Amino acid sequence: KEFVTKVFESGGEMPHFYFVKGDVSRAFDTIPHKKLVEVISQVLKPESQTVYGIRWYAVIMITPTGKARKLYKRHV
Repeated sequence: KEFVTKVFESGGEMPHFYFVKGDVSRAFDTIPHKKLVEVISQVLKPESQTVYGIRWYAVIMITPTGKARKLYKRHV
């Protein structure tokens, strides 16, 4: 809320806000991770005064039995 208030009160140009939601369930083992990182790095190439924030994210792990397990973590 504080961030949004500062943006509105700044009186300057309204910045663009982008939201990304991805679902790669059952695809984690078929995605070439190096290529994925390369593409994401190009798309999110920071410009001057660009800030990215991560509020929460999922960590996907493979259990010893070979099943995927998702843990959601919060970063505030």
